[in-house]
Amino acid sequence: MCGLNVILPLFVQNVGQQSATISGLVLLPATIVMIIFNFLGPLLATKIGVKKVLILSSILSIIGFGIMMTYTPETSVEYMIVTQIVRAMGPGLGLMPAVTWTIGLIHEHVEDATAINNTIRQIVESVGAAMAVVFMSLFAGGNIGPNQASVYAFAETSLIMVILSIISLVITILFIKDHDAKTKG
Repeated sequence: MCGLNVILPLFVQNVGQQSATISGLVLLPATIVMIIFNFLGPLLATKIGVKKVLILSSILSIIGFGIMMTYTPETSVEYMIVTQIVRAMGPGLGLMPAVTWTIGLIHEHVEDATAINNTIRQIVESVGAAMAVVFMSLFAGGNIGPNQASVYAFAETSLIMVILSIISLVITILFIKDHDAKTKG
């Protein structure tokens, strides 16, 4: 999801021709919601199970990224703020339960699992952010600006995020079992 924090400001500033301050204001409420949902996710996972929380997380991400495909240069800042809040609920809800569940599977080596998890997350987030910008730039023909090609490029990059969220949903449905972490610990 880190790539979004790079391509959305590119869209707001270069395509929508808004200021960096407006770009930050579009992301700020979503960031606050994500923080709140990072606390709610584990509580909900305890009540209904990790699998259901991760399914809901993936569905919210699919909806959020799908809505982002509709953005145009004329899209209002208020609409972007509201839709980013919806989109942020997905990763906010799922991140902590996924990490806790994964590390819980490796009860004997928690320290190693935590170190590996942190390292892999940082690498994936860095590569993901770079790839999102590369895709958007490629789709725009190397010119991200106030043009129709950049609008399509943003929509196509958002479509990639939808596809990745669908893959996450399928993996969750097929491979996550609530009882795995409980039986190991």
